[in-house]
Amino acid sequence: MLLKKYTQMSQNNSIKLSLLLFALQPIYALLFVKSYDSLKRSWKKLKFMFMRMFKPSIYTDFNRDKKEIQKKIMKAVDTFGSEVVENFSENRVLKP
Repeated sequence: MLLKKYTQMSQNNSIKLSLLLFALQPIYALLFVKSYDSLKRSWKKLKFMFMRMFKPSIYTDFNRDKKEIQKKIMKAVDTFGSEVVENFSENRVLKP
């Protein structure tokens, strides 16, 4: 109704345009959501890259903490694995 009132379009063309817009709206919504998710992922990567460039200590601290946590997890698995899994030492795949 607004197209007909404020433009010189015929009623037939305005109805076609309205239906086309209504039909394409889910596709637009999907594209906008995907582009937002992509932007969000890229921003996180860029943020981490800039942090690594300007504060390298953060990256080294992160790697050191990650290795310590891995060691603690492996120690806990070795300690409690036999209590949780039957034949733990025979079925163990990863070796320290």
